[in-house]
Amino acid sequence: MDRIEQLMKNAKPQIPGPRQQTVPANPEPAGGEPEAQAAHTFSGTFTDGDGDGVTSLDRARQSKRRTAIRTGVAGLAAAAVVTLAVVAGNMGAINSPTPGPAASNTASDAAPSPSPSASQTATAATTSASPSASAAQSSAPSSEPASVPGAAAWQTFASANGKVAFDHPAGWKVVPLSGDGVGNVVKLQVTDGAGKPVADLVYGDTGGALGGACSSEPRAYTVLDTVEMQLPYNSGASEVTPRFTFRALETGSGVNASFGITTRRAGADGRSCMFYNVVNGPQESPVYMFADSLQVNSAPSPDGATGAKSFSSVAEARAYMQTSGYLDAKRMITSLKITAG
Repeated sequence: MDRIEQLMKNAKPQIPGPRQQTVPANPEPAGGEPEAQAAHTFSGTFTDGDGDGVTSLDRARQSKRRTAIRTGVAGLAAAAVVTLAVVAGNMGAINSPTPGPAASNTASDAAPSPSPSASQTATAATTSASPSASAAQSSAPSSEPASVPGAAAWQTFASANGKVAFDHPAGWKVVPLSGDGVGNVVKLQVTDGAGKPVADLVYGDTGGALGGACSSEPRAYTVLDTVEMQLPYNSGASEVTPRFTFRALETGSGVNASFGITTRRAGADGRSCMFYNVVNGPQESPVYMFADSLQVNSAPSPDGATGAKSFSSVAEARAYMQTSGYLDAKRMITSLKITAG
């Protein structure tokens, strides 16, 4: 024990010098922020062995700052390259023509469906069209002639003296009557396809006078149809303006009905014993007609005896108005044109 105590008294204390420590150039402490962790790990000033007074920690920090700067500069350069590439691509899209659809070797009978953008563009163009443009388009004449039903089945007759003209079905015939062509007289009969008389036409000064007398008492009459016409007439001698009429006169056992042009009433107070289908015309033709019968009486008569039609009732006469025979006769008579003078 004494020997040990003596040795301890004679021993000289040795104070170690500064410790030399080598710090890696890029320390990568695990976890947390590197600088914050290093501040808690190292304290005091020490050298790294090269004598320049710069600690390894300072070198590590400077190296990380340079690395961060280089990374930032590289990032900015890369961003600039990307931006230039995008701009160049856009410029190419503007200046380059739009490529057409790829050619197909498969023939198709179906028409291609319009794309949604094309449909929207067409709709927008239609909506934005000005009213004047739309009106101009709607008023533009068509290159195709207007269709007239039955026009090809009709033809026009004109008298030799140019006084009379009218249209009639192509299957009907215009037959001259005795006295036609004498002076300026036009006298003819129109027959249907079966050769049955439809109407007589007389225009010009025939030198005759209307006569006749009632053979029966006055009976009720009904105007079934009427159409005003533009024809020359003597207003002083006429009761009404020129017109086409279809009138039914009762006979006691039925009705006699007749159509033609006239400027005279059938009777008074809705009753008559006789009426005429005539127009009181100009001086060159004081009286003229285009009708199935000149005179219609209230006495019963066989159908076709005087050109008038016989029906059992007024309702039956009305039904006759829907037949092609009546409609064609009405169209023919109302097409009459007379050139007076």
